[in-house]
Amino acid sequence: MSLLRSCLLLTLTYGWAATPTQERVEPTPEERLAAASRMRLQACDVSVQHRTYREFDRRLDHKRTTRVILGDRDRRVIMMRADFENGSPWVREVQAYNCVFGRSEFDYTAYGNRPASEPPLAASIHEAGTLGVSGGIKLWFDPRKIGLCCTEIPNLARSRFDEVIGRSRDRQDVTDFEENGRAGRRVRIWSGDRYRAEIDIIPSQEHAVTRILVADDTIGLLDSVESKVAYVEAARTWFPTSCVYTRHFNGVHHVTEEATIELRSVNAPIDESLFKPSGWGVEPGTYVTGVPGNDPGPHIWNGEEFVPESKASAVQVRGMEREPRPIGYYVAAAAFVAAAGLFAWKALRVKGG
Repeated sequence: MSLLRSCLLLTLTYGWAATPTQERVEPTPEERLAAASRMRLQACDVSVQHRTYREFDRRLDHKRTTRVILGDRDRRVIMMRADFENGSPWVREVQAYNCVFGRSEFDYTAYGNRPASEPPLAASIHEAGTLGVSGGIKLWFDPRKIGLCCTEIPNLARSRFDEVIGRSRDRQDVTDFEENGRAGRRVRIWSGDRYRAEIDIIPSQEHAVTRILVADDTIGLLDSVESKVAYVEAARTWFPTSCVYTRHFNGVHHVTEEATIELRSVNAPIDESLFKPSGWGVEPGTYVTGVPGNDPGPHIWNGEEFVPESKASAVQVRGMEREPRPIGYYVAAAAFVAAAGLFAWKALRVKGG
């Protein structure tokens, strides 16, 4: 077996391991070709409109707009806004990884949960390569996972490429089927007594994945994601234009997410401004912690640069004179950032079991 093939198999099968008493079954050729086809997308700018319905609590129904810019050298930017249909304050989130501003390379994150009329909430800057990393694993949103993992699109940051495609399994089979006049291959896999999955692959569409079903019969869980795909000339592959994800427990509908995907650009140079704060929609007046440089302490983004908080009272923020903030603002801002970190940590614990 060649070194290249060994590395590919190792990459594809990093997931739930088979039990020690059973020999691992290698992923099917159809899965390997499907994964290789998706990785033809390199630099890209992707926009996703998605709407989520939660049957167990309709107050959480919401619409999201997510834009993901994937660049070279692991640079990426995720900009998201969610609007809750019950009238709750909208949520905005920005994450940027391995970006450069001035002479500093850093990761940036900002969360906001507020009506548009209120001032922006806190943001923070981290050492480059540290944001979204847990146990050496990069938990970054990658648009190439869309349609390959059985989860809501915002959760793709915590999903591995091999969560279904190429995962370890105890046994498998492959059958033929037809979809819209095209011949397909259906891969069924089993892992232990709990996990089973089905993957529909269309060989004539560069092994595009059009449906994935994942089930855990011990708890009555059934997840599925169905995709419509279109040819992307710049990458010589097929990519989803829409996806519908659903979750059921014991036959009862739990969650549905409907997504429409637009590829703004693929495998083409990306505007460098999108990797700088001015391109992320960071609002003038945003309070930022962790800014590297000679001025320690909190800073304010004034629309062009990060200004130390100690000097901000004398700085015009794009025509808006800055007023001193009450001490409660800083307490709330620090608590908000800490809560966001705790939430992410708990989510990772839950994901990792």
